[in-house]
Amino acid sequence: MSNEDREPNPETLLRHTIAMTAADDYDDLLDAALRAVTDVSGARTALALTPGRRGVRVRTLGAPLTEPVRDLGEGLTGERCRLTVGRHTLVVLDGEDLPDRTRSLLGLVATQASACLGRLETLARLREEAGSDPLTGLRHSGPFGERLAEARPGHTALLAIDIDKFKSINDRYGHQAGDAVLVELAGALKSALRHDDELYRVGGDEFVAVLEVQSPEEAAGIAERLVEAARLIGRTVSVGVAITRPGEEPASTLRRADTALYSAKRSGRDGLRVT
Repeated sequence: MSNEDREPNPETLLRHTIAMTAADDYDDLLDAALRAVTDVSGARTALALTPGRRGVRVRTLGAPLTEPVRDLGEGLTGERCRLTVGRHTLVVLDGEDLPDRTRSLLGLVATQASACLGRLETLARLREEAGSDPLTGLRHSGPFGERLAEARPGHTALLAIDIDKFKSINDRYGHQAGDAVLVELAGALKSALRHDDELYRVGGDEFVAVLEVQSPEEAAGIAERLVEAARLIGRTVSVGVAITRPGEEPASTLRRADTALYSAKRSGRDGLRVT
């Protein structure tokens, strides 16, 4: 059946609309949208092009991708397009020109898919905000626990960080001043870390950095950078460093980091200890 002879009906659109609305992740939504496009249009193939961190990504339903489309993606990204799913911004159809009625229905499909995508993005943002500290913007204890579960023995380092004499700041200048110190210090610590390092606020004036390292010396070097970053803004911190051990529970690694932290405090603060 040619596109001119095909007469999509509202019931078809309604069925696909329900499927898109029911989708609870990007994979399901994109697959439902592509099925709607091919069903409504009669096209053999539907593509979704979406921007990703490394360039344009492509996902397809139906016939394999053609070389011209792959070449287009390679030209835009400098590499072959990857069949992965990200944020879906464009659907491309193969085949002949479509009747006005079909184009109108495809416009409705696109509108519904966009609305569903917006809903998923809102949910993702709310989940992210729920896992973040509202004052500093850092992630807090929930995501921190999840990250600890992924620790690699011998390679994951925990750096327990505590602001020296923070209580005296609150007592003397008030909690608003204390909050300002926390925000400023969080920014300083984060800027001193590497791109893939992670920083969490796990208590009032307590932070933990999670690093992937090759040796305790590498972890200690990064801890020293954190100490220096605090000095540059007129503050001091104490840091305890612990490397995960084979068979060790993450909570035990964190306790060792805390023990090293308090050892640094007993030794005069403004420094670090490695355990």
